[in-house]
Amino acid sequence: MTKEASSANPSVPLHEVLEAEFAVLHGKLPPDYPSSTEPNTRLKAIWAAVHALPEKRAALCISGGGIRSATFGLGVLQGLARCGLLDKFHYLSTVSGGGYIGSWLSAWINREGLTSVITQLAHQSEHTRPIRNRSRFRICAATAIISARGSGSSRRIAGRLLAHICATCC
Repeated sequence: MTKEASSANPSVPLHEVLEAEFAVLHGKLPPDYPSSTEPNTRLKAIWAAVHALPEKRAALCISGGGIRSATFGLGVLQGLARCGLLDKFHYLSTVSGGGYIGSWLSAWINREGLTSVITQLAHQSEHTRPIRNRSRFRICAATAIISARGSGSSRRIAGRLLAHICATCC
């Protein structure tokens, strides 16, 4: 199904990327998969094939925001591990600061295996301590900044939320 991208337009259409990923993760495309050259037809077909899989798929997405988002992402990962949910995700998507923690997690899982990582994430470990120690000032400073700015209830809610995160994480 995949063809070479032309030198004038080196991009690969989304349906081809998704079809190739499906083949790697799940084997061949379904026998009734359309051979149409129409991109929308193939996008709808790959969407249907993914949603017809017996096990539903879920993605963990970690947003950007520098070291604060990485530290917040670590807290989310630890919470998911403690609740027994971290191994329920099939995909990891990160942006900017979320990429720090996402690549750290991926490398750690690659080295030690998911079960070991989940066990260690559920408890404070030598792997998570350096991240917490390096980001402590920045998160607590963010609490002070947000508490000082804004007005009314939004300032109080944001300040309390970040104070809670600081108390939990720092």
